[in-house]
Amino acid sequence: MGNSFLYGCITVLLLISVAISGCTTGPVSSSGGDTADNTMTDDNSAGVSAESTALPSETPVKMNSVFSADKSAETDAGTSAEETVAAKAESAVNSGVSAVTAADYYMYPDAYEKYDIVYFDPSSGRSFTRYDSYTNSFIELGDLKTTKLYPVVDMKKGRTVTENADSGRKFVMLAVKMALEGDTIETFMSPSASDFTVIDGSETYEAKLNICPPMGAVIKNSQAEDEELVGSYVLEDLGDIYVGQTIYGKLHNMSVAGERTGWLVFDVPESFKLNKDTYLKMKVGDSGEAYWHLSYLRADVSVKKSPSTGNIEVFFKGGTDENVVGGIEIVVTKPDGTVNTELRKIEADEYHIPVGTKVSAEASEPGAGTDHVVVYLIRMDGEKFVKYEEDLSIDSSR
Repeated sequence: MGNSFLYGCITVLLLISVAISGCTTGPVSSSGGDTADNTMTDDNSAGVSAESTALPSETPVKMNSVFSADKSAETDAGTSAEETVAAKAESAVNSGVSAVTAADYYMYPDAYEKYDIVYFDPSSGRSFTRYDSYTNSFIELGDLKTTKLYPVVDMKKGRTVTENADSGRKFVMLAVKMALEGDTIETFMSPSASDFTVIDGSETYEAKLNICPPMGAVIKNSQAEDEELVGSYVLEDLGDIYVGQTIYGKLHNMSVAGERTGWLVFDVPESFKLNKDTYLKMKVGDSGEAYWHLSYLRADVSVKKSPSTGNIEVFFKGGTDENVVGGIEIVVTKPDGTVNTELRKIEADEYHIPVGTKVSAEASEPGAGTDHVVVYLIRMDGEKFVKYEEDLSIDSSR
């Protein structure tokens, strides 16, 4: 009898524990209001996070990590790979919308990737990723975040004012680094904030100049006045406001010598979402322009044409964002113009495409000519990224 009573008590306690656990799952708001307005979402690469928690005010962002391409990507553990990639990717392939070339797929196929170090020369309007003696000034894009509001700190008066987005709008915050390569005493003038534009398909958004008018934080595209903003006003938890300013080489005997970082702000619709047609454009001098893909996936593939069968063989090499890769698509255009598409989706027992996965696509037979090959990696949300495009013959590889 004693044992039966004891077992009965344990059972009741377990039932109570389960009931309490079920009632306390999920976020609880004491205010009853919409807490989404107080979040800042990190939109770097993964693209499947719903809303990430706001950056804690007591932990300032380290700018080195903001510009690191080796960070772990945030992912949405609740996203169903079967529902997203299997449905969207397979639908795209079956409907015949896969592009035969990257030029068919991207608005600006030669655009740089985020975290690329891009050298530029305003006098010629040129930009390129490889350093040479032509110019040693460079730009690097860092993290991109979205938020409904941002606090601005007046460092001189010690007060903080919050800038709120209008109804149906939000802010895109983009970190930018400007610097000179190597140890030098040279200087250059960085592009002004108004030289930057976010492109989203047919829509364009100019950089926001009225950062916080109530406290006087307004970019005027005047070197003397804008350089006064640097250090006088700070975006709380982020850092300096981006403005056009003089960049000094490391050998200058000045406190501001070396790389300079700041955040661009863009006012966009609340529905704005990174996709393959989202770019940043920067004016380069009077005659040039540079473009960056803002949607980004840090993972890669290796590709070769089999010497025995002639088929295209793709191997998934992985990368920082390998855990959000939900598909691999190969599009092969044979010498006779025939197009063959092969799609590898997530299998039932997989959470993402495993590193080392091999995918083969039928191509021309050995000796029959050169195939044009495009390889896409497909993110969990269905977004596709061109990771390889080449004309391949036997023994060609990467």
